[in-house]
Amino acid sequence: MDTVVGCAPMRILVTDGHYKHALGAVRLLAAAGHEVIVTAPRRLAMAGVSRSTWRRVRGPAAGEGDPFLEHLDAVVRRHRPAMIMPVGAAACGLLSRHRERWNDVAIVLPDAATMDRALDKRTMLALAAELGIPVPRTAEPRDDDDLARAGDEVGYPLVIKAPIEGRTGVGYVDRPAELHAGVRAYRERFGLDGSSMPLLQQRIVGPGFGVFATYQEGRCRRVMAHRRVREFPITGGESTCCEVVRDEALFATGRAILDALGWHGVAMVELKRHDADGRDYLMEVNPKLWGSLDLAIAAGADFPLDLVRIAAGGELPDLPSPADPLRLCWPLGNDLRHLVARPGAWREVLGDWFGGARTNLRPGDPLPHLVELATTVARAARGSGR
Repeated sequence: MDTVVGCAPMRILVTDGHYKHALGAVRLLAAAGHEVIVTAPRRLAMAGVSRSTWRRVRGPAAGEGDPFLEHLDAVVRRHRPAMIMPVGAAACGLLSRHRERWNDVAIVLPDAATMDRALDKRTMLALAAELGIPVPRTAEPRDDDDLARAGDEVGYPLVIKAPIEGRTGVGYVDRPAELHAGVRAYRERFGLDGSSMPLLQQRIVGPGFGVFATYQEGRCRRVMAHRRVREFPITGGESTCCEVVRDEALFATGRAILDALGWHGVAMVELKRHDADGRDYLMEVNPKLWGSLDLAIAAGADFPLDLVRIAAGGELPDLPSPADPLRLCWPLGNDLRHLVARPGAWREVLGDWFGGARTNLRPGDPLPHLVELATTVARAARGSGR
């Protein structure tokens, strides 16, 4: 293969346009001269209403399976993209199993077996343990009658989460007496039936980190890391403010997992540094573009363009990690809810919004931020972190 630094403009279909990181990817791709088609299950999707979008198409969510694939069939027939860039976990999982469905369309993902391994938190925890990377105590109850045993095995306080990445958010339980009610509330919040058994996991208390990487056929081509400054929910959730960190130990941990997977494409390895012992514990692997992508792009690490260059058929060179400190926040996203939940943090939050940090706001592209604000208000009205 020839070494590729840039590539000719192409038409790219980006999925999951309702995610904030889809917007970051679309803006970057358009700025590089590519024509971007955005598909989303909502009429008003952040990336879909962006001025950077060439065409927007409403269709089923990736989680619907076959209807989503049939929707992509129609979009590919009509608009003839050269590449599909899946954004959400469900889209990545589905397209990894159907990469050959559109012969002339490039999709930069690992094979289905590797993607399924990465999406399964149980498998990733087992892999990390084999590599000597600390992992939280984790149990998977067989049924509701087995909850007490699993909770005692993990210890309290604990976290409730889905076994498969991208399915739901998390819940928290502080005491044994709250466990059954906590699991019931978790199911109700995410629309799960009574047979759905979550994982119970030791709660690791401390700062959260993410290691971002681009891999090409098992070789790391780019790596960087960030620290979560603020989250929502404030007990642990999506990053609402984060900053670049350069930490070789974090790089090594993230690379060890992705090397073992023989990764291809982009991914984030999520870790937490436990206050109790100072060690970095694996939380999960996000085998896809991640929610804090805007930070990487602002720092000059153009991960979506890495995917385009791979799709163009060239070999990526080793790409530099950002060295300069940089902080970025999403004021109209859940950072607003973080402020409402933690009013005592107003000096820090407002200081970041009005000069202390970069933001995702683009005055020349305002419609996505009106959608972002409306979505935040709707989430708050539902009392949901989603």
